[in-house]
Amino acid sequence: MTVVVSVMVISCAVLFGRAILFPRMRGQIENDATVAPGRGLQHRDRQRVLILWAAIGGGHEAMASALQCELERAGHEAVSIDGLRSMSPRLDRLLRSTYQFQLEHAPWSYELIFHFLDLTPIAGAIRLLCGLLFGRRLQRIVERERPDLVVSTYPLVTATLGWLRLTGRLATPTVAVISDYGVHRLWTAPGIDRHLVVSAPSARAVQRAGSNSACVIRPPLAPAFTALPLDRAAARRALGIPEDALVTLITGGAWGVGALAETVDLAVSAGAFAVVVTGRNARLRARLERRFHGCPNALILGWVNDMPRLMAAADCLIQNAGGVTCLEAIALGRPIIVYRPIPGHGRLNARLMEEIGIARWARGADELRQMLRAMVSGTLRLSTPCFESDLPASAAVLSMEPLPATRSGHTSPSRSLPRLLPVAASLAAAALWITLSPGALAMTGRTLRLPTMDDTPAAGEEALVVIATDPLVAGALQSRLEEWHVPATLLVDERGARGLHPTAEISFGIVESAGQRPLVNPWRRRQAVRQAVEEIQKGTGTAPVYFLPSPGRRTRPTLVTLIVAPTHARILVLSHGEPESQPAGVIVLDTSSMTLDAAQSRLEEILSESQSRGLRWVPLDEVSS
Repeated sequence: MTVVVSVMVISCAVLFGRAILFPRMRGQIENDATVAPGRGLQHRDRQRVLILWAAIGGGHEAMASALQCELERAGHEAVSIDGLRSMSPRLDRLLRSTYQFQLEHAPWSYELIFHFLDLTPIAGAIRLLCGLLFGRRLQRIVERERPDLVVSTYPLVTATLGWLRLTGRLATPTVAVISDYGVHRLWTAPGIDRHLVVSAPSARAVQRAGSNSACVIRPPLAPAFTALPLDRAAARRALGIPEDALVTLITGGAWGVGALAETVDLAVSAGAFAVVVTGRNARLRARLERRFHGCPNALILGWVNDMPRLMAAADCLIQNAGGVTCLEAIALGRPIIVYRPIPGHGRLNARLMEEIGIARWARGADELRQMLRAMVSGTLRLSTPCFESDLPASAAVLSMEPLPATRSGHTSPSRSLPRLLPVAASLAAAALWITLSPGALAMTGRTLRLPTMDDTPAAGEEALVVIATDPLVAGALQSRLEEWHVPATLLVDERGARGLHPTAEISFGIVESAGQRPLVNPWRRRQAVRQAVEEIQKGTGTAPVYFLPSPGRRTRPTLVTLIVAPTHARILVLSHGEPESQPAGVIVLDTSSMTLDAAQSRLEEILSESQSRGLRWVPLDEVSS
């Protein structure tokens, strides 16, 4: 969302400039305010419903698919379309990549943006910009499909539909489905005829956001979750799970984000059987399979199409986002534990779900371990969650009374543009801070930040990072590491890469030359990085997997770092110092200012000391920040 804010700011400035500098443009916008030829909600047996969603995560699409099945089973016609992609394929790609990047690399920044967008003027500005930039495209989709009503499961699609209704451009009634228990202000929109929510507190949150059209429903779910319950013993036999074990189902959504490895560790150490679903995160699955290889109480799975069977085999669900997976668990009567919720909506959902008694929030490793141990011993039994309403979503959609399509006294988009100047200035300042402030995009936390990793090294394990900018030093240290069979990470610049040779034991990364000014001439920095990539590939036959920008005590990544960094390389932040100053499990040896003899001597000391303590070396990708 950080990049999205910047895009919105630029778009707002362009629109404001057009409105001021080109008066004819204002007239064209005003004259274009016509009502779309939607047929409106007709009172007849068979209705045509257009469902719009977005492929951000997996919940919005799953909710749209389930609602489509529910409507079709009731004898109505439902058309499902990716609304965000229809609005803008580029925005769709940007949002997906940025959202995933933030959750994996800088979760704290997503939390910041999440609360920033919850401010009333900011949410209003985003809705207006969505309408001005993408409203006409979405309007054409509605005109083409000619539905009796439109349903949205994604916030920015909801915002655009609300703007179309509010300005009188769309006569077709609109409904927004909010599948989370927590409700963000941007998930609602004035002009939407009805907001469908899953709890009474969620409905009150919609009202606080400025809408009185909330309705509590039983959320639409895939037919397998609403059919007859599956036999638990049969499900466990099919999966090879002991029938007498306490089974925990651990998920991190479609992208497999969050502290899944830590959760599996805690479940196994508490005596439970852990079934973990990593979704489409193939790298996480491979890492977990390596880590828990041979563990009889852990089952590692990737993307699955039979979640109802896993739910049937489980005694409880451990989740970190509180989305559709939690709704599926509630439908099957499985208790929910929230652990290490992701920032933003994950923490919002965890707080509200705990308040209404739908889930238990374990706020630390000790609390989760004790809870699971009590469940294993039988001294703790979690309550079975249930939905507040039995009203099907399809019935709520089809029985709604639409609001007037054209609101009296509304102002045209062009006349409201000058009012956006203070908001645009605030957004511009925020975007400038996000782009240029080292603290805004820094991978904060420990001295070493590896945001794509969510597990920590086991006791007795260490990872070694070596920085070498001299080709002789780099080559000599690589050979010494191979002799000791240490799976280290070697960071080099263009010059240091010339001393490397092929190997299967060492991973490589790029370190920028010392003294680089982070915000000056990023294209020159990028060219230097590209040359380093070519040298590493030429010398080792492999591509670098890490990138350390401008090493120094005061240097932290900014948005410019994303321009400079090699494609697919993970960004690191290291603080210089002796190994004792590094986080547990990580040793950093910076040889940039050392002679060859001094570098070899220091490496020998580190390796000998670790050997004497009986430690085992592990690759860097098995260590988290």
